[in-house]
Amino acid sequence: MAGDYDILAPIYDRIGLAEFATQMTPRILNFVQRNGWLGRRILDIGCGTGAVTNWFGEHSYIVIGIDQSAAMLAQARKNQKTGQTGINWIEADILTFDDPPTPVDMVMALQTFNDMESLRELEQVFQNALALLGNERWFIFDLLTIEGLAARNQNTQQVIFEDDSLLVISHDEFDYDRQVQTRYYQIFQRDGDVWLRDEAKQVLRAYPVQAVASLLRRVGFEGVNVVTTDFKPFAPGQMGQPHAIFIAKKKAE
Repeated sequence: MAGDYDILAPIYDRIGLAEFATQMTPRILNFVQRNGWLGRRILDIGCGTGAVTNWFGEHSYIVIGIDQSAAMLAQARKNQKTGQTGINWIEADILTFDDPPTPVDMVMALQTFNDMESLRELEQVFQNALALLGNERWFIFDLLTIEGLAARNQNTQQVIFEDDSLLVISHDEFDYDRQVQTRYYQIFQRDGDVWLRDEAKQVLRAYPVQAVASLLRRVGFEGVNVVTTDFKPFAPGQMGQPHAIFIAKKKAE
């Protein structure tokens, strides 16, 4: 998977793959601040090309962005504004990361956890997040729901980006039994008079929202809330909820 993201990294922002994180980060911060969150130290899990990390850095937060793709981190550094401080980029596997010497005030992960291969992997990341947070600090992440992942599926080839130097075509496969979507990308980039071709894929898995919320409680989080992208309570079984945003707190010790 890291290899596929290495291929996608130079065009990731250009073809709109960071758009959700870019749009949601300030809205999420506004919501949690209105609901009592205070802090300065942020850990961005699966930071990718840095949409979340750089936004927090630009607003004077102290941020750690971690990702296992060196190419994605290289693009994130390019996206960092000249002279901007307070950001630390770390290449690491989010399943084993335990680096911050002092607890953080928020762990955030946007457009990350649908890449996890199982609930067991999610549980491991949740345990790591719990260990990295200070007391009564917040863990926030999103997931495409089963409905959202199915709606994302396209049965035919689609041109998702085209200009004078880049053409990207995608097609999808959806495994309804396993709730897994695979999106295949064909990438054509102009190099002088020659077009170079490459391929990559994304494999995303949907997880039942209630099972994920229960898993958060099992590893030790409290005050687990699930909301929509409009920050209304998530209603299990109700249609029209392609994304779920999870907000949980570490218990006071």
